[in-house]
Amino acid sequence: MYYAVVGEILFSQKTEHREKVQEDLLRTLEYINTYYKEDITSDFALAEQGTFWGIFHTGAHLLEMLDVIQFRIRKISARFGIGVGESAESSACEHAKLALRTIQYSNDYNVSKLLIVAKQYEKELRLINESLHMCDYMQGRWKSLQSMIMEITILKTGYEEPPKQTELAEIFKTSKQNINRAIRGMGYYQYIRTKREIQKLFLNYWG
Repeated sequence: MYYAVVGEILFSQKTEHREKVQEDLLRTLEYINTYYKEDITSDFALAEQGTFWGIFHTGAHLLEMLDVIQFRIRKISARFGIGVGESAESSACEHAKLALRTIQYSNDYNVSKLLIVAKQYEKELRLINESLHMCDYMQGRWKSLQSMIMEITILKTGYEEPPKQTELAEIFKTSKQNINRAIRGMGYYQYIRTKREIQKLFLNYWG
């Protein structure tokens, strides 16, 4: 089975320096293509302005990769359609396009950033997508410090063991109590564990 991803940068009317955002995105995709090369069938590449594609033969790090993209481009949001299929260029890509179209026009509270479409395991996939929507909802409610904590975590360790709170306190020049309070309020560990467990389901279902 193959996983196809189509991503879309969400420019707004107020977005400045679009060329800079495009450059940041290109460097980010180059980083993904290098760091996760063992997972990749066809490298991430820019398509039309603000969109990009990639094809993968495993879902082992798929959500982690998308979080890395999101946090590396920082203040500009992105949304992603993931398609799973037996062929890379047809069924997986078509499912990815359908996933992105669906999330463009049917998006609860306009906070969902990711949808997965596949023909197999439809009941299980509904639960996976709702879990991902919940993660997006949580992320949308994070305050500045909470977003920066998750950014540091994802870019430093991915979904592996996160940095210790004492280390985070040193990074942000604040107390461990403030870090602990921020972490408890944002669902820090729940977010990472949920994404990590979903990747395990990808492996179980589609490899």
